[in-house]
Amino acid sequence: MTALSSTSAKEEEARQFGADHFLLSTDPAAMRQAEFGFDLLLCTAPAGNDWANLVLVLTKNGRLVLPAFSPIDLPLGAGSGSGPAVDFVAHQVSITGSFLGSRTDTREMLAFAQMHGIAPRVELMPMSQVNEAMLRVRENRARYRVVLVS
Repeated sequence: MTALSSTSAKEEEARQFGADHFLLSTDPAAMRQAEFGFDLLLCTAPAGNDWANLVLVLTKNGRLVLPAFSPIDLPLGAGSGSGPAVDFVAHQVSITGSFLGSRTDTREMLAFAQMHGIAPRVELMPMSQVNEAMLRVRENRARYRVVLVS
């Protein structure tokens, strides 16, 4: 498994999560070397993605998977005839995702997580710091979700 990030500061943690390889998406030489190297790209970042470069790491007929409903800045509208939208079509990239799982899916996921000792990584912050919490999320400084507590 290869983890992609726009910052090298996440490499050690990505490897702790199980990544065998790490690709810095802001490194043009590394991204060129990875062109057409992946069948699937699971995107968990809701914004700030360089889609023009990310689509190029997918093989022809590759899949971009968006696992959650969030405001993704995916540029697929009509444009000047070049750029990410054209690359998606030219490379025959399919985009799939999921809005929410059913109750059965959620129960299965929680049972799987419990069986394998999987726990979420969250930051706990007091409700009185809600503005700071929102800023941490917007600036991509949250690891990995912020949970507000009273």
